[in-house]
This record gives sequence, structure tokens and C-alpha cells, in this order.
Amino acid sequence: MNTQALINTAQALVADNKGILAMDESNPTCNKRFAKLDIPQTGEAHRAYREMIVTTAGLGECISGAILYDETIRQTTSAGIPFVQAVRDAGIIPGIKTAKVVAGATVRCFLRAVPAAVPGIMFLSGGQSAELASSRLNAMNVGFKSRAPWALSFSYGRALQQPAMEAWAGQDANVKAAQQALLQRARCNLAARRGEYSAAMEV
Repeated sequence: MNTQALINTAQALVADNKGILAMDESNPTCNKRFAKLDIPQTGEAHRAYREMIVTTAGLGECISGAILYDETIRQTTSAGIPFVQAVRDAGIIPGIKTAKVVAGATVRCFLRAVPAAVPGIMFLSGGQSAELASSRLNAMNVGFKSRAPWALSFSYGRALQQPAMEAWAGQDANVKAAQQALLQRARCNLAARRGEYSAAMEV
């Protein structure tokens, strides 16, 4: 494990008050949301929707990292650019959720030049002690050496994406409007992180 690289990644994820976009919905979950908006539940629709997200200009000004779904890692934009590269080109760190549960804690990991950096741990119910969870995470080589990057940030999925999905509605003609909706939500969250949010931003 390259500890310094992990620390650098963690610091980059919380820099400038930016947050994380969790766009790692499974296909069944994505299909349920599509169905409510009469969007075709197809692989191509999934790809087009995710392309709309990762090609949103200016998203990297508010978002530091994006948690991708396994299918997304293997897909490309309509221009043939791998989604992972498109995310990097936007100045966002691409990652993938391992979906690994350790001692009652779901660990989300970011992939970069090193195996993983852990920006957050969501403890689930089950009576597991913090000591046991810490022991298990240590066994996975999770680095705890530097606690300086342990800053409060935001990591949202549906809360950031839903307005964009509704604006897009599966139509190419709506991509720009959908991207504007996504960017607006990201900007509001960035402002809230900085303590600068106001209801006037919602217009």
C-alpha cells in the first residue's frame, strides 16, 4: 500500500470544500427511477444518462470525486472517450464502491494510481463495536496514519441527480437543461459546504 498516495487522494477529495457525487446506482435501481419518468430501461439509456453527467461542464468546480458503477467503468462516451477518462478530464477523481461490508461498516473506496483511499465509512446497525470495525479495516490495510483529511463534506447520489434526470427524461434535446440542473444542485451543495447557501440560489 502506498500510504502517501492514499493520503494525497484523501486530501484532494476534501479540498476546496468540494463534495463527492455518488453515481453508483445499480442497474435495477436506475431502471426503477427511469420507469417513473418513462425512460427506456436499456443499457444504452444508462450509458447516455451517465454521459450527460460526466460531460457536464464546470462540474469539477464543485465535485472532487465520483463513485462509479461497475458498468460505467467499462463504458465510453458517444465520442469514444472512456468514462473514467472523461471524469478525470473534468478534474474529478474517479472511483468505484467495493460494496464490501466489514464488521458492519460499508466501505467506499476510490481507485486512482493506488489500490484505494477511503473517504467515508457508513456504519450499519448490527451491534458491531468501533474497535472491531477498526481492527477489520486495519486488516484491509486501510490507512489511518493521517487524520488531517478527515473533514466534513458531502456525498450525494439521488439528491444531486434527480433534478437532472427529470430534466433529461431520456431525450437528447434535453441534455443541456439536465446538465444545468445538475450543476445548479452541485453549486448549491458547494455553497452550503462553505456556509454561503441561501434560498435565493434556487431560482
